Amino acid sequence: STATQPIKRHRIVNAFSFLVYSPPQPTYSSPRTGLCHKEKSSEPILVPRMVNRDAMQKFLSLAARTYLRKIEVRGKSPRSAAIFAGNHPSGLIDPLVVMAALPDKTFCSVAKASLFEAPVVSYFVKTMEAIPVAKAVDPDDPTKVVSKEERAKTNNAMFQATKERLMNNRSIVIFPEGTCHSTPELRSLKIGTAKMAFETALDDGPLVPIVPLGLSYSSPSGYEFRGSVLVDVGSPINITREQVQRYELGSKQEKYELCAAVTDEIERRLRDCTIKTPDWVTLLTGLMSELSLPPPAFETVTSQGDTSVSLSISHPNTPSSFVSSSYPTGPRTPEFVEAGRREISRKAFFALSGADPNSVSISDDRDFVEHMHLARRIYKPHQTRLSLAQYAELTRNFMGLALKNAHSARFQGIWKDLNEYKRGLDSLGITDKYVSSHAKNTDPLNERLEKLRTGAKRDIVKLLFFGPLSLVGTVTHLPIVGLAWQAGQKLGTEKMTNDVSVVATMRLLTAFLGCCIAYPLASAGAMAALGPSAATATVPFLAMSAHAAINYPVTKAIASARGSYTLLTRRDAVDELRDMRGGLQTRIREWADDESDADMVGWWKDPEGTQEKIRKKQEGFERDLLEQDRVVKLSCLENSGMAEYTIPLTNRYKRASNERGVLTVKQDVSNVNALLWIPGRNDSFFHVHVLQRFLDAGFDVFALDLRRCGRAKVGIDGQPAVEDLLAHDSHDFREYFEELDATLKFLKSPAALPPRDDLRKGGCGKAYENIVCYAHSTGALVAGQYASEKGGGAWRGAVDGYIFNSPFWSWNLAWYEKKAVQNAYKAGLPDDYIVDEGGGPSEYSRNMKRTYHFSSLLKDDRSLSISVGWCKAVTIAQSMLKAGDMVLGKPALVLSASADEVLDVHDIDRLSDYLVEGRKDGKDNSVEDGEAMLVERTIESTFTELSGHDVLAADSPVKVDEAMGVIETWLGSRFT
Repeated sequence: STATQPIKRHRIVNAFSFLVYSPPQPTYSSPRTGLCHKEKSSEPILVPRMVNRDAMQKFLSLAARTYLRKIEVRGKSPRSAAIFAGNHPSGLIDPLVVMAALPDKTFCSVAKASLFEAPVVSYFVKTMEAIPVAKAVDPDDPTKVVSKEERAKTNNAMFQATKERLMNNRSIVIFPEGTCHSTPELRSLKIGTAKMAFETALDDGPLVPIVPLGLSYSSPSGYEFRGSVLVDVGSPINITREQVQRYELGSKQEKYELCAAVTDEIERRLRDCTIKTPDWVTLLTGLMSELSLPPPAFETVTSQGDTSVSLSISHPNTPSSFVSSSYPTGPRTPEFVEAGRREISRKAFFALSGADPNSVSISDDRDFVEHMHLARRIYKPHQTRLSLAQYAELTRNFMGLALKNAHSARFQGIWKDLNEYKRGLDSLGITDKYVSSHAKNTDPLNERLEKLRTGAKRDIVKLLFFGPLSLVGTVTHLPIVGLAWQAGQKLGTEKMTNDVSVVATMRLLTAFLGCCIAYPLASAGAMAALGPSAATATVPFLAMSAHAAINYPVTKAIASARGSYTLLTRRDAVDELRDMRGGLQTRIREWADDESDADMVGWWKDPEGTQEKIRKKQEGFERDLLEQDRVVKLSCLENSGMAEYTIPLTNRYKRASNERGVLTVKQDVSNVNALLWIPGRNDSFFHVHVLQRFLDAGFDVFALDLRRCGRAKVGIDGQPAVEDLLAHDSHDFREYFEELDATLKFLKSPAALPPRDDLRKGGCGKAYENIVCYAHSTGALVAGQYASEKGGGAWRGAVDGYIFNSPFWSWNLAWYEKKAVQNAYKAGLPDDYIVDEGGGPSEYSRNMKRTYHFSSLLKDDRSLSISVGWCKAVTIAQSMLKAGDMVLGKPALVLSASADEVLDVHDIDRLSDYLVEGRKDGKDNSVEDGEAMLVERTIESTFTELSGHDVLAADSPVKVDEAMGVIETWLGSRFT
């Protein structure tokens, strides 16, 4: 079945994600053959070369310029070596485009290891000295599996190789999405690009900038031959020496957090570099709804091997029906049907809006975007320099205005004149930048025109020579073009997903191989028919005719000749465009001021000030939007009705005189059981989304914030009791016994509720039948140590059962790192010695905050400082567990998650057995079995979700629901 068969992708090329040095490749065993592939030498892979590496780069750049009609570059790249990180819409074509767009750079890249074994492609990869990177599973052949150790070996060599290349002034081109795809969205980025920059900077290495590259093709994934591409060079991201030092000295988690923060910045700037076209289908649906029309009903029509999409609309403004262009029927049909839906939705949208088709004529999405860019260039002051983000924001605003005012005669007049102006630029072969400079008298008109006219004379000579040759080349290469077209259709599409991101690659590769085969055959035929002289001339003649057919097609030649003739004969042509531009600028600015939101009015007068206002407004909008989608909002906490009680502290462990504990309470008059909630490190109770479920299960909730933790970071006098990054720092978990004793004594006392400022002056107002302790992460170590018969808490007998959520039974570190943290206190370092300053972004907290809005008081979104004393306290508690000193003698439920990004789920499973006598495994015990002393459950729902370390605060509501279901069943079988 398709579920068990590997997906065969015809991605001879995917890899050409691509090109440079070859350190060791992994040894791995193939599940299909059982054969072991020999490990390669660590020396660069040498292959017989007909051309050297630099010549190969020039050849591949030429191939890109052959396939694409135009490669436009916007922005400037650093002069020094850099890491260029781009989006990846078109397989092999993407790295070729980068090399062609930035010819002054010597590029190297990274290719998946399997490409070094692929036929044909391996020659190019090795010639370009590519660096192999190992993946757990080859996306082109899922049967190939590489072990974790082998991947680490290969990838460590990769980082070393990239460092060497960067230090030798070679730039790296990489596509951090990890795979090419034809969808318009930017996929999540891998952190390897950021890690590459940090690894290069170690040992006083260079601080290499990371440069975002946005690749935007005129057709999806650049499948159109002789299409165009825009390469947006974004502003570089520069890491600092301070960051490098933190990376070098940091823990594995801190290194990850640093790389993740830089990766987030790469993604943000990369989004600013990519063009997004309107979602025409959604726009049309919304417009039809406003006009009280039913949603669009598209129909797919297949006839004589072609597929088209049609749409019928009954409205006075529109024709009776719209029909898209025809697309070849085959495995790509769904992809191109979607393109047809967008095409006719665009036509129908403007027709329904009342736009005059003679005024607003849009041939494709790229045409629309180019008009918006041109309008934006005319609108802004000539001397104003904008960032790419500002360009993108301004273009988006113009798109919005155009779509909102498509029906107005004013807009249609502007669009018509914009079309005429653009045709004038194209006919003369000049740009708006030149015309705007001329309008400001910053460019000597006569000198510039003389250069243009000299070029026009050359164009006419080229036309006389290449015109006939172009015709011959078109005819002689038709078979190769047809074969390349079919190869792109048949081999370039992923049949399971209809992804077309390698169509262009397959076409280019097929055309190259076709020429390699056809040219020698043609030469041999000429030899047989006409002799050696004809054979010698055949290949150069065919190459020249192909060049002419590609670069001087008949239509282009005629247009070029017309423009050249105009420049030679009409000296006022540019002056006319200048006057047209001036009138357009005035009308566009007035129209934009009249139709824009208040924030955009007068933007052209003060671009920087207006842009800053827009940025702040957008940030606020994004915050509000995020808040709407959160499971827990700040208002939920405020409206939960929980009462807060202070626990005054007196024992010797106090570090500040105003330290306190805090107990937050929610009771239901009918409940006879209590749940004592103990959070973990950098955690507190914000889980109001499960509060009612615990109450409905018959348990009142008592959430305890231990000293210097959560709500207790604010002291008894209302002032901070601890520095933010030192919160949750403890050198001995026994210091928490005082607030635990006070809480359990409170829960066992039926006396009236106390005043809010002193828990000790009253009781809970009930006689609870059962008290269950719920503890998360390091809170489980605190609860376990308190429950121990050896030096435990005075009121430990009051607890009737335990729920442990992802307990911190063991460090999830490499063996040498684990030894270091476990023995740091034995080396004579003082308890308050800080081994990790913290302060960097916590990826775990940030992921969770997208779903649960907690304040920094409850959970800091930065990593906290780590002291030798805290490592000692954790190590002692973990040692007690392994020594059998945490046998509870009470029923316990242990929950974990496969998606835990902090702990190893297997360690939790193995070490939880120490909670019961005889180390009896609780994995197979039933949740409903009221007699089982230990029950272990791994929450597997949507196991790839983030924030799996807390199963009750997971990203997925399915996971939270599954975990709560287990807890409710377990509580019901034992305590109700």
